[in-house]
Amino acid sequence: MSIREVVAMCRSLVVAPMAILLVACESYEWQRPATTAAAAAEDVRYCREEARIEANRSYGILGGRGGWGSPQRNRLTDFCMRNRGYTAVKVGSNADAGSGR
Repeated sequence: MSIREVVAMCRSLVVAPMAILLVACESYEWQRPATTAAAAAEDVRYCREEARIEANRSYGILGGRGGWGSPQRNRLTDFCMRNRGYTAVKVGSNADAGSGR
């Protein structure tokens, strides 16, 4: 087996699982009745900032981008958005506003 064949095989071993993961990923958006996209984007920005502040308070230096506080920030952002009356709806689905993520 030549070096080129080995490289090609290694690439396929890396690319195939990544393609499967990308297909498996689902995107969600926050929806609330009678709310414009601009208002929803502002609420997401606000909730993310508040979540960042709280995660940094809880995790300190470990709460930085991609640190131990990342799952905490995501959970706090979700909590904030739900408290503002939003529902996470899968993008491209015809799910009603009452279904969550």
